[in-house]
Amino acid sequence: MPPAVTLQGSRVRLEPLTPSHVDALVRAATESRDTYDFTLVPADHVAMTRYVQAALEDQGTGWALPFAIYDLHSQAVVGATRFLDLDYWTWPPPGRRDAPLRDPMWSLPWRRSAVPGSRHRPSVPAATPSPSC
Repeated sequence: MPPAVTLQGSRVRLEPLTPSHVDALVRAATESRDTYDFTLVPADHVAMTRYVQAALEDQGTGWALPFAIYDLHSQAVVGATRFLDLDYWTWPPPGRRDAPLRDPMWSLPWRRSAVPGSRHRPSVPAATPSPSC
């Protein structure tokens, strides 16, 4: 299982997703659903609980690393995302992992902002040495 890490930039912090984030994620997901036509975004507490549980189960298999997106300015959880389909490399140098950032969910004020603008294929420095595969 990939280790839980916290990643912080100048605008947001990606916190390891936990069941304690469910209420805040429901608030973020129910502000406006206008742009969720092609994205699975749970609409109520029961569905969000299942969403978080599924993300944590995927983490348990080593396939995903789920995060709550915390906005540093408003000091609120504004969505969730996860790295999926994790690949562990022996080259490039040990200690680096590349993973696509997929399955983003953003509350309305953040959908077309600078915050989700860097969600393509980042290189994520490993918090601990990469497991051997």
